[in-house]
Amino acid sequence: MRHAAGRGAVVLLIVIAGGSWWRSPSRAEVSEDCLACHGDASLTVGRQGRAVSLRVDAAALAGGAHAGLACADCHAGFRAEDLPHAKTIRPVDCRSCHSDPGPAHAFHAAMARATGTDGAPGTSCRGCHGTHAIASPKTPG
Repeated sequence: MRHAAGRGAVVLLIVIAGGSWWRSPSRAEVSEDCLACHGDASLTVGRQGRAVSLRVDAAALAGGAHAGLACADCHAGFRAEDLPHAKTIRPVDCRSCHSDPGPAHAFHAAMARATGTDGAPGTSCRGCHGTHAIASPKTPG
């Protein structure tokens, strides 16, 4: 019994002294990895014969409502370690966290239905709210 307790203390000491090798990276470190490439204004991809920027403005992201999240929190199922990335990337689904956006969106939903765009391609949260520099609803507009 004494031997097992001693082994536990040694393991604890190794974990404490071992630094961060055993921990998973922080959200900031993971996002910094993404921004190492996506922070570059020259990063583009060809779509329908034109160059589309893949740049993410780090300052806008840091000032947005989702600043405390890692990139992979919104880009679910994305395997950032696979380089080059998949040719087709699944779009972000804001409803995975925001299942009920509330009454503030009732007017927009009614307009979308009236114009026949409800659920149509191009009708999305990002159409009004943007992508990475999303302002908090608590921010006076």
